Amino acid sequence: VNVDVPYAKMEKKSFYAYGGRKYVFAPDKTGFSIIYQNGSTQTRVAKVRKTNAKDHFLVTGTGFSGIGYFDEGGNFYIEYPDPLGDNMIVRKYELVQ
Repeated sequence: VNVDVPYAKMEKKSFYAYGGRKYVFAPDKTGFSIIYQNGSTQTRVAKVRKTNAKDHFLVTGTGFSGIGYFDEGGNFYIEYPDPLGDNMIVRKYELVQ
């Protein structure tokens, strides 16, 4: 998976959907923030930082921490351990075009 192309698009705000909600991916100096947008109210739910490991990001969110990556379509995935078990939880934020 080559994430350089989708990540390069993070020079400006991008819009994503997850769980029926709208999110804004807003770039900053070291990566980007994932912001939940509810009407005119915005709440940052995660900070995403580029790592030295190509194609992977460190994600620190409200109630979870894990790794993130883009697929070829520009969708963003976050994987983190289930706090109640041994499974991994995968969230897929779909790029809204």
